[in-house]
Amino acid sequence: MSAAWWDYIRREGDEIAVKDFDLDITAPALDRLIAEELTDERLDDLVQHMGRAFKPEMTRRSGFTSELFPMLPYMSLSVIEDFHSYAERVAVIDAAVPAEELGRRLREGPNRVSPLWIWMIGYHYLCGRECLIEMGKLAPGELREEIRTVVDFWRRLALAHRGDGTLDYKDAGFTNRYLPPHVVDELRRSETVLDPATSKALKRLNATVSGYSFLYFTDSRVGTCDSGPYPDSGTQQTIVRDYLSLGPSSWAYPWAEDLDPPYAGLTLSLTFDRSAFTAFEINDWGTTFTEPDQLLGAVRQAAVFGYRTDGTRELLPPDAWAEVTADISRCHMKLYQRFAAMDRRERIFAATTMYTSGLRPFADLAGVTDRIDWSMSPDTLALYPDPFDDDEQAAAIFGTALVANDMPGSFSPLL
Repeated sequence: MSAAWWDYIRREGDEIAVKDFDLDITAPALDRLIAEELTDERLDDLVQHMGRAFKPEMTRRSGFTSELFPMLPYMSLSVIEDFHSYAERVAVIDAAVPAEELGRRLREGPNRVSPLWIWMIGYHYLCGRECLIEMGKLAPGELREEIRTVVDFWRRLALAHRGDGTLDYKDAGFTNRYLPPHVVDELRRSETVLDPATSKALKRLNATVSGYSFLYFTDSRVGTCDSGPYPDSGTQQTIVRDYLSLGPSSWAYPWAEDLDPPYAGLTLSLTFDRSAFTAFEINDWGTTFTEPDQLLGAVRQAAVFGYRTDGTRELLPPDAWAEVTADISRCHMKLYQRFAAMDRRERIFAATTMYTSGLRPFADLAGVTDRIDWSMSPDTLALYPDPFDDDEQAAAIFGTALVANDMPGSFSPLL
């Protein structure tokens, strides 16, 4: 099994790095795979697998535009800061609760930690490495032990969380079915059969919360994540959509301190007929893409759950959806005015703060938040304002490092 899994990692795949994952990995075999040593050769193989998977996604379904936030400056600073800080922070978390145990705990239900935060640990860290290589501040073979620390933490966390031997949505044919069947069944049993009125109310709620979450996470999709599709009977399938952290946050988001949404998070259980679509995928960002492009138009049953700050969950009946929509809209306006009042530097560093908070939920779960220094590295701060207050310089560094290079993937070999 191990040899077959590593053979899969080394294969190149098609033009967008998709390759068939045809291994049936039992729970004991998965535990053995997680426990394997990540040798230099395996580390390099894994980094190259990740780079091949990442590169086409940068252009295939991504657009880096924002009305408020200078995206390439903050994205570049963020991933570089992850590279500067993650090895030390990961070591503290892993020593308290091993990555694989964190992954198993997070399978217990939705709206705990986004699978996107898991993905970002490995990929954003390596993006930061690549930007520093492009800038001439790091050689490809440097800091190998730090890289091993972070990539191995991500590998064990992702394997344990997904539970099927895959690491990413792309590995699993653009799916992520991490929730156990009994959890999905419980969500489905709470669903309401939609009529025209409730379908319209659901679409309004989803659009409103989506827009608010996008702004809350500084014009990014970090706070929204789909998992599934989970098969039901016949051609019926279910997407579980999480909106995480809608209100005041322990993750040092000062713009959220006095927001008062009705719930700290929402989960939508959306059941639809798969035959309504000619194409269906959820990418590694946890974003669903369909052809035709209207998922909610095909949803026939749905449930909406709200989470309180103490972690308790309640089912929201359809006649409550409009009120929640209105409350979220009010928070959206307050948040927009707050961001609009910031100057360019404040917006760049607000967004950098958001993007570099990826380890905080795992530190919270491991009980070590207060043992970690969350301040930004002086090495990262030294890159502002020159070159990362300049949109064109940031775009040139980020784009050349990760896309416009002469490698088959985004990430330089270590060996």
